Amino acid sequence: RQGWSLKALHKAILLSDTWQRSTEHPDEAAMQAIDPGNTLYWKADARRLEAEAFRDAVIAVSGQLNRQPPHEAPPKVKSQDPSPQDLDANRKVYEDYPHRSVYLPIVRCHIYDFLTLLDFPNAAAPVGQRNETTVPTQALLMLNNPWLTQQAELLAKRIQGNVNKLYQTLYARDPSNDEILLADQFVKRYAAVKNQSSAWTALCQTLMISNEFLYVR
Repeated sequence: RQGWSLKALHKAILLSDTWQRSTEHPDEAAMQAIDPGNTLYWKADARRLEAEAFRDAVIAVSGQLNRQPPHEAPPKVKSQDPSPQDLDANRKVYEDYPHRSVYLPIVRCHIYDFLTLLDFPNAAAPVGQRNETTVPTQALLMLNNPWLTQQAELLAKRIQGNVNKLYQTLYARDPSNDEILLADQFVKRYAAVKNQSSAWTALCQTLMISNEFLYVR
C-alpha cells in the first residue's frame, strides 16, 4: 500500500500497539501459562543493551558523556602490528574518550576488550544479527574492570550519598522503602570494613551492573 517504502513500514511498526507494549503484563501468570514463549507478542521481550550502548549509558550516568558530536578527527590508536604497550595506550584512548562509542576507532585485529566481552561483532565482516552470550567473563568484567569502578566512583560523587538521586540517575525512578533500607545496610556494612567513600562507590557499581540498568524493559 505504501509502494514498498521501508520508511513507512518502520513508522507503522514503531507506532503499533504491539511494538509499544511493556515487558510486564497485568496478569503475568495467566499469560505465561497460555504463551510462555511470547509468540503472540502479548508483551515486549527485555533486551540487553549492546556493548556500545552500555558504555554510553555508563559514562552518561557518571557525568562524563559529551552528548555533542566531536568536531575534531577521531582519536589516534595504533592499528598496525600493535605491541602490548600500544594496546595499553589504545585502551587508555577508549576509556578517556568522552563521546559516544559510535565515534570510536575500531582496530580490526584487536577490538577493545570491553566491547569484545559484551558481544561486539566481528569488525572484519558484515554482521546481520549480533550474538548475545551470557558467560562468566562478563560477570568478572562487571565486578573487576578498573574503568567501571572509576565510573562508579564518579557516579558516587554525583549523587553525594543520596539514594533517591542514585535510583533516579540509574533507573529513572524512586527507590522503594525496602531498597532504601538495603542500600543503607550495604553502605554501613561496607564502610565498617573499608570506608564511606568506597562503600558508596561499591553501591553505585552494584546497581550500575544490575539487570535493571543492563536491560531495556
